Amino acid sequence: MNCYLHCIKIPPPQFEKLIFDINCRPHLVKAEDHQETASLIRKIIETMRERKELCQEEARGLALALLIRIARWNRAAAENEYPAAAANNTIISPALDYITRELDHPLKIKDLAQICHISEVHFRRVFQEYMKMSPVKFINQMRIKKACYELLRTNDSVNAIAARSGFTTLSTFNRNFRQITGISPQQFRKHPEKYDPDRKKSTSNR
Repeated sequence: MNCYLHCIKIPPPQFEKLIFDINCRPHLVKAEDHQETASLIRKIIETMRERKELCQEEARGLALALLIRIARWNRAAAENEYPAAAANNTIISPALDYITRELDHPLKIKDLAQICHISEVHFRRVFQEYMKMSPVKFINQMRIKKACYELLRTNDSVNAIAARSGFTTLSTFNRNFRQITGISPQQFRKHPEKYDPDRKKSTSNR
């Protein structure tokens, strides 16, 4: 499912938050209790089965609607069970927005903490608790995600894309890119289907 989401244009950090909210818990529900959701699932199956013109685009939109619905279920459940986690999201929201806007510029954790009006130690703890990774890991993932978009949508050099993604050296970019995706930038550009989204999940908590 994560692999499918990479085909949908959702700006970070909304993308990462959607992935987290979708994956954080399973659901076993009855169709009669969730008729709108069941209808969405049936519509996706019917669309792909009929294979009419633009069926993939239609299925993609329906699937996104389904995933957002699941994310909202999980978010509501998490806020009811863990009100502190919901509060943490509010605390670090200014930093998440700033990271999104300033990915191509140097980002210091102490500056992100100041934006949120909390100490650096508190910021690191809250960020880890809510995002399930350190601020540095998150920033690197967002930068690599931006680089992936550019590798597929432009013919610019890897050097230029690395610089625009906020990496000061090509070696640092290449190391982070391989750690997060499992392949090199050149390999990704030629064969993006080889990108393993589960690798990012396994490395993000190191």
